[in-house]
This record gives sequence, structure tokens and C-alpha cells, in this order.
Amino acid sequence: MLSFLATGSPAGEVEGINDLQRRFTEQFGPGDYTPNIPVLYWRSG
Repeated sequence: MLSFLATGSPAGEVEGINDLQRRFTEQFGPGDYTPNIPVLYWRSG
């Protein structure tokens, strides 16, 4: 279900954080490319 929600296709692929870290390290060189998860989901009350 997540693949459909994220890509609009039931056959779509949703990359995980580790996959993105590996891809960005190959593309841009060493570094920490993982997002700050609490900030992404933080909502003000």
C-alpha cells in the first residue's frame, strides 16, 4: 500500500533511509545524508 501512496503505482519502489544514504554517498561522496526524522514529523500544537 505504501508504494501506491508514495508513487501512484502498486509496483512502485519506496527507498529506505539506508538505501538513500548509500546512493547519496556514491553520488556526492562521504557524509551523513540521513534526514532528521523527528524534525520531519514534528507538528506544533
